[in-house]
Amino acid sequence: MVYEKIVVYGGNRDIYYNLAFEEYALNHLSDHYSMLFLWQTDKAIVIGRFQNPYKECDVEQALENDIRIGRRISGGGAVYHDEGNLNFSFITARQKFDRDRNFSIILNVLKEFSINAVVSGDRDILIEGKKISGNAFCHRKTGSLHHGTLLVRSNLANLQKYLEKPGYSIYDHAVPSRPGVVENLSRLNEGLTIYKIQDAIASEFVSGKFTPVPPESLVDKKLFSDYLVKMKSRTWVYGYPEEFIVDTKDTAEDRDLKLRLWFEGLRVKKIDCLKGDKNSLLPQKLKWQGHLIKEGL
Repeated sequence: MVYEKIVVYGGNRDIYYNLAFEEYALNHLSDHYSMLFLWQTDKAIVIGRFQNPYKECDVEQALENDIRIGRRISGGGAVYHDEGNLNFSFITARQKFDRDRNFSIILNVLKEFSINAVVSGDRDILIEGKKISGNAFCHRKTGSLHHGTLLVRSNLANLQKYLEKPGYSIYDHAVPSRPGVVENLSRLNEGLTIYKIQDAIASEFVSGKFTPVPPESLVDKKLFSDYLVKMKSRTWVYGYPEEFIVDTKDTAEDRDLKLRLWFEGLRVKKIDCLKGDKNSLLPQKLKWQGHLIKEGL
């Protein structure tokens, strides 16, 4: 079967829209196209399918600073998105999936800009030992997704700030991130821009000239809306894992607490106190995500 190669340029900066389009394309378009989707978003934190958002970032701080939190359908660790970060998504039929070819497209383009990079393991692209791209994968019955980030001119201070581990301990069965030293491509090539590397990747993908199409031209609006609702839902973003243990302090009395929390979306629906005084669980005394716990009590 011949699969038409198609380049899709995302114009919507909403993280939930782009994550929804990835899953829609994987489920409904991968049996027709070999697709490259290139996109950006406004400031956001995106966690892997089997991660705990409360373990990967300070949820309260992120939301207070208008940083959206999304969960993707692939595994792997948490990443920070902003306007200086380019995201690429290779979406194909499962039998056509070629991880090495996908990586070679990115590496070949970087060489065009005099940047020599290597793939480390099966997920990271490094330059001089520093990470400039994290990658993840999702395989469904008939389709495969390989997507990744490229740090072009990202705000690395914000990246470190918003992906900083919270000041408390969490015990769960979720997949932890593997933090590493990161770098922007623009440090190695000052003239490099998002638009230059985006066009170069697209040209390398099709081996020549291309005409990008927008995501909205490929979707059934009614069907796509279901994917968008899912990606925005609190249950999807915050609902895994449903149970975990937190070690924190009663800030009024400076006493250690150990809590087991059950979540339903952003709402704490049940608390067990494993260590400390249960009467100290007043929202104003508990620093850990205080407004979230207040919602559920």
